[in-house]
Amino acid sequence: MSTLGPGSGTIVAQTVVPASAQSSASTPVNVAIGATVTASWNSQAAPNLIDGNPNTIWNSGLSAPQWVSVVLKQPYLVSRVELVVAQAPAGPTSHEIWLEDVSGNFAPYTTLNNINTTDGQTIEVPIQPARVVRRVMIRTIASPSYVAWREVRVFGVPAPPSELTPVAVVPPWPTVSARPFVTSGLNLPVGIVNAHDGSGRLFVFEQGGRIRVVTRDGTLLPTPFLDIHTHVACCGEMGLVGLAFPPNFPQENDFYVAYTANEFGPPTTKTGDLVIARFRVTSNPNVADPLSQQVILIVHEPTSVHHSGHLVFGPDGYLYIGSGDGGPENDPYKQGQDTNTLHGKILRIDVESGVQPYGIPKSNPFVNTPGYRPEIWALGLRNPWNFSFDSKTGDLYIGDVGQAEFEEIDYQPASSHGGENYGWSVMEADHCFGALTCDSSKFVAPVAVYQHALGCAVIGGNVYRGTRYPQLNGIYFFSDFCTGTIWGLRRVDGQWQQTRLYEPGFPVTGIGTDESGEMYFTDYARGAIYQLIGGG
Repeated sequence: MSTLGPGSGTIVAQTVVPASAQSSASTPVNVAIGATVTASWNSQAAPNLIDGNPNTIWNSGLSAPQWVSVVLKQPYLVSRVELVVAQAPAGPTSHEIWLEDVSGNFAPYTTLNNINTTDGQTIEVPIQPARVVRRVMIRTIASPSYVAWREVRVFGVPAPPSELTPVAVVPPWPTVSARPFVTSGLNLPVGIVNAHDGSGRLFVFEQGGRIRVVTRDGTLLPTPFLDIHTHVACCGEMGLVGLAFPPNFPQENDFYVAYTANEFGPPTTKTGDLVIARFRVTSNPNVADPLSQQVILIVHEPTSVHHSGHLVFGPDGYLYIGSGDGGPENDPYKQGQDTNTLHGKILRIDVESGVQPYGIPKSNPFVNTPGYRPEIWALGLRNPWNFSFDSKTGDLYIGDVGQAEFEEIDYQPASSHGGENYGWSVMEADHCFGALTCDSSKFVAPVAVYQHALGCAVIGGNVYRGTRYPQLNGIYFFSDFCTGTIWGLRRVDGQWQQTRLYEPGFPVTGIGTDESGEMYFTDYARGAIYQLIGGG
């Protein structure tokens, strides 16, 4: 609850103060001055928030939800946060206050719901009892005007040394790093797969329309495995976006790709449509026949974004296809929840039984449900960019790219019969999207979420099941396109834990494994491949 405070124009978020927390050894000061501040939009003006001058303003120029993040110069024992309002007209607003501790735990502290604010007022948020904080984020979820602030003030004192030791996580996270595997020669690599054929090869697909072969010793073969660039629309969010080898490869000697067509694409396609096609390998195992294309499925796209196209064969031998909501922003066609469209879904089809162009598995969850496309395996996805099955357990992990605020990893256990609804566009990750409240009861919540202060577009990855680094066993590794951060996700005693493990310093677009389960990731900007290395 919020009430008008004792000072004119001040709103105080009221909480109960424990008696033990009502005194302090020193007087708190505004430690936000000199901090590092970022914002969801218009970050270049964000320093106005911590300059000590309420006459300078940060204005996102956009409606809620929006956020600002203040990273302090060092951990402080924080006792309150003050927010100086920039708003016209006056009216009810709602905000979340998030805090990050020295262990990297980043979570909501409190929510200020439907408080009446006006320009120039100060919102005081007591942190009671005071706690050690290294970052504060304010997320505005409702406002009658564009989201803006005059000042963000964080009051605290230097944290005592006894409070600076992170709470131990049991078991501890291993350290990871990376070594170059292919240092040059690739052009916009977006994915890495293996053919599980005993050759030890990696197949790297480039956004422009070529698939390259990398031998087990890291040699990049000069001749492309497949070159269909004359039929592929590139780039932005378009291009060659998926590659998968069936379980019986190379006996059948075919494989599957996903790409966005250009004007020379298959009949009935228009530029930007998503094409799923089968190709065959020639007598040379390192060269496929570009003229052998058999079109399996065409998804007609309304825009040039949110296509996904990721391909994976599941443990059941069926082909799983990622299909984005087709854009544009905000899912205006509501395709994520539309059961009569293939957009915003993971599809499951049978492409190896001889049925043309494909068969529908009888075990698909909606095969006999009126009003549902029978290809649907899961729904409520925005742009599933890379998903994978744990090679040991069969569990499915899905990286779904968010819109303005949150990135998420979704999960489906191997015991699932499909049909999960992950919420888009009613939800963005575990938050209501475009509304203060919503009914989330029918949706499956993500198992990992991070906010856009830490990245911009999740890159789904793989669970490590290699043998070279046993300390990495069972950890799901994923990344982010903008920051390149390598994240770890694991389940301990039934609880999901995530942490940032490595900062490679370049954009990552794909994570894959070789036949032995060792893990690799792309350097999109420099056309390179790195191998993940485990430490202590």
